[in-house]
This record gives sequence, C-alpha cells and structure tokens, in this order.
Amino acid sequence: MKLKVYAIYNIISIIIIMLSAHINEINDSYLNFYNIKNIILCGDELLLYSYIIKCNVFKIDSNNINIITKILIGVEYLKQIKCKNVIIIYNDLNIKIAENIINAYKYLYDKMNNEEKHVSLIKLINTTLINLGFTKDTWTKTQILTNEELNKILLIDIGHFHETNINYPKKYPNIEPLTKEVINDFKNNVIPDKSKSRINRMRKEHTPELIDLNEKETFLLINGFYKINYEKCGFKVELTDAFFPSINADAYVNTANEALQGGGGMDELIHKYAGESLKRETAALPNVTNDNYYFDIKCLTGDSKISSGHNLKAKYVIHTVTPYLDEKGNTNKDMHISCYKSSLKYVDGNNIKSIVFGPLSTGYYGYPMLEATILGLKVISEFLKQKNNDNIKIILCVYNDTQYKIYKYLIPYFF
Repeated sequence: MKLKVYAIYNIISIIIIMLSAHINEINDSYLNFYNIKNIILCGDELLLYSYIIKCNVFKIDSNNINIITKILIGVEYLKQIKCKNVIIIYNDLNIKIAENIINAYKYLYDKMNNEEKHVSLIKLINTTLINLGFTKDTWTKTQILTNEELNKILLIDIGHFHETNINYPKKYPNIEPLTKEVINDFKNNVIPDKSKSRINRMRKEHTPELIDLNEKETFLLINGFYKINYEKCGFKVELTDAFFPSINADAYVNTANEALQGGGGMDELIHKYAGESLKRETAALPNVTNDNYYFDIKCLTGDSKISSGHNLKAKYVIHTVTPYLDEKGNTNKDMHISCYKSSLKYVDGNNIKSIVFGPLSTGYYGYPMLEATILGLKVISEFLKQKNNDNIKIILCVYNDTQYKIYKYLIPYFF
C-alpha cells in the first residue's frame, strides 16, 4: 500500500515539476533531488551541462510549423519511457507546447494499468542526443568547427622536426626547498589555480561562449559527427588525468609567458611545486629582444626554453610560450604547432626519454579544445613517425573532464 501511495505521489510531483521548470533553474542538484532521468526540451535552448549524460533528452523545435507532429512524437517518447521521472523544460514563448505534452502525459497516465503505474524500477532507453535529432544545426548561434575545416587541419604539413643538438642544463646548484605548506599541498594534490575545475562549466577563466563551444564540439565528436581521416603512427602514447607533478618523467612541458616567471594555470602549478629557485634560473636566461614585457622577454611565442626541474620529479622543465587568439577570436595554428615542435626538439631518447604534455593554450589563452587537441596529437604523431624510436615515451595529462573526453576519443585515430 505504501508503495502505491509513494508511486502516485511521485507522478503528481513530476507533473508539478514540469509546470515550473525553466532552463535557468536546472542543475545537478535539482535533477538528483527529483530523481529525473528523462528530459524533454522545448524550444531552441540547448541543455548541455555535466548531467546531460545521465538523462535521456528529447528536443522539440518550437519553430517547426508542423508542431502537432512534434507533440505526437513527444507523446510516443513518453510512452516509451512510461512517463516516469520526466521533466519538461520550456520558456514563456513555448509554454503551450509544454502544456500540450503535459496534457498528453496525464492522458497516458490515466490509460495505464495499476501494474504500469506502480513499477518503481524501469529500464530507460539507452540513447543519445544524436539519435533524438540533434545535429550541428541545433547550435546555429555557435560557430562550431565543421568537418571540412577539421579535414584541412588534418592536412596541414607539419614539416621536419628540429635536430636535437641541445646543451641540457645541469641540476640547479641552489635549489630552494619547498615549505611544509607546499609539501602538504603536494601530498593532497592541490591545484593552486582556483579557477581550474574538472567540471568544464565551472571554469572561471573561460567565457560562457567558449564553455558552450567546447562542450558542443566534444558532444558532436564523441557521437560520431566528425569524421577523422588520418594515417596514425605505429607508436602508443599514455593518457592520464593524474596530478601533473606526481608523474614520473624526464621532462614536463609548461605553458608559460614570455617572461618565464610564472603565471596562471599550468605555469602556476609548475612554479609552485618546483619552488622559487626556478624563477631565478629562468631570470638568468638571456633576453631574446630588448623590449620589456613584465620583466624581460626570455622566450618568443611559439618557441621553447629548457630549465632544470628543481623540486619537481622531472629532471627538466620545458617552457613553451603559447599563442593567444587574435582580436577577432581567430586561432593561430602555425604558432600552436610550433609550440609542440619546439618542445619536442629536446626529446632525444637519451637525456629525455619521457615527456609530459598538458593541453597547450586551452586554459587562459582560450584556444578551443577540439582544434587544439587535434593539432597537438597530429604533431606528436608525426614526431613519433619521423623519429621511429621505441625509446621515447609521450604522456598526455588532461585535468579537465570535457577535454579528457576529446583526447580519449581521438587518440586511437592518431596512435
């Protein structure tokens, strides 16, 4: 009896939710509290947050002239999921659509037999937004990467890599010990930059537009929208989301500014756990121009400089200056490629056999994740092809969940 009362109360509660749900009200806590498993989205707004993979989503386009057909499709969808754990999200412009579906919901509920009404566990349909009609046209307000543009990126000629003829720095003679506080932070895997987050939507250094773009392109990628045509190399790379300074490798790649004196993101992470003496070593490097930028310019955009590792596990830190977007928001593919090539010139299979890359330029520099990842993997793949050396180990460390999905999906196409 209690089960029946609870089930009826649950149905009534869901109807109330449907009448009050607007796009800006929805978050993980909201869905978890009401145990929502299915979402019907009315109108042109796109629901794409961290919880999207936990719910089945159906979209009804309010601009479709044959709206009755769309409503009937919605009714069929409700039948499939037995009208359980459903939320309808709408705005004021399409409230009628939502009300019609709610009425259809009530009608179907009345037609159900008692057994259907009181089944507490139902098997939900395993589907994706693509199966429900989402394509690139769903996001007309966002300039996503097209497959044609992606193919052009894959056809870029990387060219030859630098011959390795490097004077590798000796261990810095006056390494400053880490404080007890920093040592404790290291043990607890503390990321010093508070703007960083595994959850893409919570990143504070990105605009809402960039967050949307990265999530949308990631979704399209992992659901097969983009076609990757590339001749992969015969070597493997390692993908990890481990705490970057805890990785055992000969060299870490640091995304730096021209002054090589620390900054935000990866730069802040490296400098914190390397210690203050790293700044003294990089400050002693010769200037590359007479102009001033912060302190002095030690490295130009697209180039890299090497230092010792100080308190880090790695023997060396390779500092590469990554490109900003231009005033119109355009990316600089040549400079991005150059950052990878100039970093890889230090990998000789002897002094440096293993190297760790984080994603370059996709933090404060705002480079879209999909394009940046494709370029990086292409350069690394071409490098391994040309070197043809089993003694070289490439480790890709990705902290952000959204970008991790991109790497995980793309790596089999390149390696």
